[in-house]
Amino acid sequence: MTTHVKSSVVVTVILMTGLTAAPASEPNDSSVSLTFEIQSNPLGPLSSHEVYRRGGSEEQAFALLKPPYAAAIPLVGPTGYLIRPGSPMARRFLGSASRDERLSAAQKRFLQTTEGLLDAGRGSGPVPQKHRPRGDPNAPEQLLLYAMSLDDAKAMAEAYVEQVMEDFQRDADREKVLIARKEQAIATASERLRELERVIETSGPALEAHKQKVPYRTEEEAAEAIAELDRMLNAARVDIAGIRARLGAIQQHLRTGRSPYDEAIKAKLQTMFVEESVALDGAEARKEMATQLRADANRFLDLHKSFSAAMRDIGAARELPGRHLAELQKMQRQFEGRVLVEKPRIAEQGVAIYPVEWAREAGDPGVLGPAN
Repeated sequence: MTTHVKSSVVVTVILMTGLTAAPASEPNDSSVSLTFEIQSNPLGPLSSHEVYRRGGSEEQAFALLKPPYAAAIPLVGPTGYLIRPGSPMARRFLGSASRDERLSAAQKRFLQTTEGLLDAGRGSGPVPQKHRPRGDPNAPEQLLLYAMSLDDAKAMAEAYVEQVMEDFQRDADREKVLIARKEQAIATASERLRELERVIETSGPALEAHKQKVPYRTEEEAAEAIAELDRMLNAARVDIAGIRARLGAIQQHLRTGRSPYDEAIKAKLQTMFVEESVALDGAEARKEMATQLRADANRFLDLHKSFSAAMRDIGAARELPGRHLAELQKMQRQFEGRVLVEKPRIAEQGVAIYPVEWAREAGDPGVLGPAN
C-alpha cells in the first residue's frame, strides 16, 4: 500500500558556498510542490553488525543510530543538477541541511556524525544493493537520504530539491542577466548607428556648403589657417591696446592744456587723435575679420572631423547590431534548451519514503555495544 502526501516547498534562492549560506542577488518566489509516496514495503532488513564491521566511523555511527526512514530521490530525467555522493554540491548540501530549522535535533546529530553518508565511494549509502528499494536491478537509480523520523525524511527531500532548483535557477538567472546585457548592447549599437547616420546626413551637406566659404579642403590646411589667424588676432589685440592708450593720452593733453595754449600743439594733437582713431578702426576691423575667419575655419574643422569619423565608423556600426542579434538568438536558444532539457523534474516524479527495517541481532551495537 502506498500513501500519497503533498507538501509545498517554497524555494528561496540561497547560494551556499562551503558551509556558509549567502543570499543570492534576487529571490526566487516560485514554489515547488513535492509528492511524497509513503511505501509500505520497508527497506531492509539491514544488519547493523554488517554495516558496523565493514564501515568507517560514519558507517559505525549509522549502525548505532539506525535511521528508521529514507527518502529516495530518483536520479533520472535531467540529471545535470542532481546532487550526487562525493561531489562538492553534496558537501554543500549536507552543510546547509545540518542548519535547516525544519530538521529535528536528532536528524542534525545524525548528519553531523555520519556526514549524511554521501561521501565518495559509498554510492547511495551503506545499504547493500540487495537491500535497496525496488530490488529490480533495472529500476532507476535512486539516492537515499536517511532520516530519524518521517518528518525529517520529508524535510531532507525538500531541502535536497530546494538546493537542486536553486543551483539550476542560479545558472538560469546568470544567463538571463547576460541576455539582458546583450539586448542592451543591441539597443546601444542601434542608437549609435542612428547617430552616425544623422551625422552623415547633416554634416555632409553642411560641409559641402561651407567649403564655398573657405579656401582650404583638409583638416591640416584648416588647422594651419587657425594657427595663423590666432597670431593675427593676438597682433590685432596688441595694436588695439596701444592705439587706445595713445588716444587716451592725447585726450588727457587736450583736457589739461594750460592757457594760453599753443595752437600749433593743439592742432597737432587733434591731427594725431584723428590718425589714431582711423588706426583703431583698422585694427578692430582686422580683429573682427580674423575672428570671423577663425570661426569659419573652426566650423570647417568640426564638420570635417565629424563627417570623416562618421564615414569611418558607419561600416562597422551597421554590422554590429546584426552580430549582437545573432549572438542574442544563440543565447536565447541555449537558455530555452537549458530550461527545457536541463531543468530538474524531481517535483514531477515524486519522492518515495521508505521505512527502514533493522534486523534483530545478538550483540546489536545499538543496544549491547559493538560486536566483536
